[in-house]
Amino acid sequence: MHSLDIYCNDLIKNDESSVRSCTIESKDGKRITSSKILKYELPHDILLPEDNDAEAYIIATILLAMAENRTLKIHGSVSRTLLSNLTEFRDAWNCWLPDIYHKIDFEATIIDDSIYTNNNEAIAAFSGGLDSTFTVWQHSQKLAGYRTQNIKACMFVHGFDIFRREEYDSAFNVAQKTLASIDIPLFPIRTNYRSIIEQNWSDTHGIALTACINNFKNIYSIGIIAGSFPYNYNIYPHGSNPITDPLLSSSSSKIIHDGGQFVKHKKALGISDWKIGVQNLRVCYSAEQRNKNCGACFKCIQTNLYFESNNIKRPKSIPIVKNGKVIRQLIIRRPEIAQYFIDALKFAKTNSQSVNYKWSYYYMLYKSKIIREILKVGYVRLIGKKLYNTLFKN
Repeated sequence: MHSLDIYCNDLIKNDESSVRSCTIESKDGKRITSSKILKYELPHDILLPEDNDAEAYIIATILLAMAENRTLKIHGSVSRTLLSNLTEFRDAWNCWLPDIYHKIDFEATIIDDSIYTNNNEAIAAFSGGLDSTFTVWQHSQKLAGYRTQNIKACMFVHGFDIFRREEYDSAFNVAQKTLASIDIPLFPIRTNYRSIIEQNWSDTHGIALTACINNFKNIYSIGIIAGSFPYNYNIYPHGSNPITDPLLSSSSSKIIHDGGQFVKHKKALGISDWKIGVQNLRVCYSAEQRNKNCGACFKCIQTNLYFESNNIKRPKSIPIVKNGKVIRQLIIRRPEIAQYFIDALKFAKTNSQSVNYKWSYYYMLYKSKIIREILKVGYVRLIGKKLYNTLFKN
């Protein structure tokens, strides 16, 4: 039998930090084919789960086990609530991508049937991006009606999109100053998740974030993940979404996917009163220095457009677009990303708001659409793949 065995390791603690970890072993029968250690480093004074609590680890590895078609064996404690939810999570991803994610079995040596008293205090994942900034502002200012959550803290992950220590420290300090303006503390958490679980990040970032949040469950019984796409974009499957994010909840950690009713330009408008939140936005994954925004990638250009379409002063942290050529050079490969541009441009037109380089946006969108249609043809993709392998892999 092929299995993925997860073993809880003892907590390692010093004066500055505590490290929770598990050993991940791939087994073919009794033969171990690989062994890796997944780590989470948190501040030393955080009240952490017990050493044999394996909930963060089963969340982090479920898609890996499904991709490798291995029974997921957890040598530790998992709540029955989480196991029930993960059964549905597994079935959803198997329905979406049956050729990639198989319908595996999973089991735990200890199944916890305890009923926990929730304190209804929440921790939110925070990166300084538009989505997470909007989520924190909405709830901290009690603008979400009956859905408003009591956010008492945020966490900022080192090892997802920022890898160099000095860049992470710089981005963390900026994010900390942003949240300090509304009296919300920010906790650092470091993980080697992406270096040892080498799957498609577009599929796994939801479970990766939730696994981090699960480490704080002894203090905060609710974890909030800011959604990227609105409900009407129909983007399934996507690593973080309003269907499967809540299915990562356990008996002691409820996961909420937030903001699905808002498109991006509405989120830009929604945070316009939070001046430091706007000015400190960090949206870019393309900059050479990951603590900064490049100003030339689609995320930077798109974010500036959201504010321009609302006639709101753009964030100082994102360089201004100086000419239309930068926009025309973009190729948007995903139709849901293109839809953000289209919605912002339509919104500006409806509100008679002028947009700089408007025709450059239209050119870029039509060019990208043509390229996406061409790439739908099977033999074109095949030729492109062979050309790529010839040029770059030989």
